[in-house]
Amino acid sequence: MPHVFSFGSNTHLPQLRERCPSAYVVALASIDGYRVAFAGHSATWQGGVATLRVDEDSSVQGVVAWVSDTDLRALDGAEGHPHWYRRQLAHVTGQDGQVYRAW
Repeated sequence: MPHVFSFGSNTHLPQLRERCPSAYVVALASIDGYRVAFAGHSATWQGGVATLRVDEDSSVQGVVAWVSDTDLRALDGAEGHPHWYRRQLAHVTGQDGQVYRAW
């Protein structure tokens, strides 16, 4: 079953659960070597869309959440995968030092 690293608005649990009813937070976490950037525009809220860009000197805070395979596909649809972003596996570090393999 998949883990996802959520950042930005997907750290707001009500929004994440709206998209992925099975979701539950496993850990607070960070991903090293990236920074948040705003690339693109959302017609839904008339604002920028958060994404991650490689930046060796930065890290991004977020959460690791478990979601079902069905909800992962629903999240992909909500986020525009594969047209507006590409989902990829990464290693993220939980606040307790545990490393998670997450989308």
